[in-house]
Amino acid sequence: MTRVSTDELIALDGFTAPAFLPDGSALLCLGPGDGVAQAWVVPLDGTAPRRLSFVPGERCMSVRASPDGKQAILSVDAGGDEHAQLWLVPMSGGEAKRLVNAPETIHTFGTWTPDGSAIVYAANGRDKARYDLHRMTLATGKVETLAEKGETFQTSGVQPGGSLIVLTEDHSTFNIGISLFDLKSGERRPIKLASRTVKASGFRWNKDGSAIYFLADGERDFLGIGRYTLAGGKVEWLYTPDVDVDGFALAGGGRLAANVNRDGYSRLVLLSPEGKPLPLSVEPGGVISEMSWSPDGKRLRSEEHTSELQSH
Repeated sequence: MTRVSTDELIALDGFTAPAFLPDGSALLCLGPGDGVAQAWVVPLDGTAPRRLSFVPGERCMSVRASPDGKQAILSVDAGGDEHAQLWLVPMSGGEAKRLVNAPETIHTFGTWTPDGSAIVYAANGRDKARYDLHRMTLATGKVETLAEKGETFQTSGVQPGGSLIVLTEDHSTFNIGISLFDLKSGERRPIKLASRTVKASGFRWNKDGSAIYFLADGERDFLGIGRYTLAGGKVEWLYTPDVDVDGFALAGGGRLAANVNRDGYSRLVLLSPEGKPLPLSVEPGGVISEMSWSPDGKRLRSEEHTSELQSH
């Protein structure tokens, strides 16, 4: 049996968008600083939170740790204009380095490369109505354009052991273009999740890079959790309740945590790798907005709390 122990809930009052550091020792969050959101490190050993970003008067919109946990990318705008600029900051603290300086351009961070030497991001510098996909080598600042003029570009992490990313374009709310993009060859291959256009998001690779988990409506009116296997292009629907699944988190071993919306409240559902519901001993109250597993797959975090998952 798997249960959630209520005495392991960790409050994160005032912090949002928490994500585990790669070693699982702390959460990387957004929190208040000088009247605007800044990046913070919240250790899980009970020591005091530590502010990571000091960008005077400018808002930190997101923060993403490098694969080794030694650096982070900050997305920062000025005066709330949402024209995010990208900064690199050491996780140990210190001065942030500005990676781009184009205040009229929106930069959307995508992912780190697995070795932490480069980042992938989208920007609308050439055409304000279209985005180009770029890769920047951090040591040199060299920028390569990978794809051009998408309506919007969002990316997944890089395929474990490979070079693929999932690239999505929002043609409309219910028409998301999905493709596999090879960072080495530049090849782009469209994939279909259903016979009709879909609303889809949350693409995540499984541990060995052979399949992608996602959230989509498929042939239904509600969002559910599916899996796309690269070999053969097989689509499987793992969890499709009669309500929307608002989000999910995937642990390294394939276990899933789903956030189901029932009457405006979040219901946490723990699932096996094949989508079979597993028992929980406690249900978090309120609304869950985001979730992720710790690297060891034993803890699940949301903006509301972090829970220790104990298997028996």
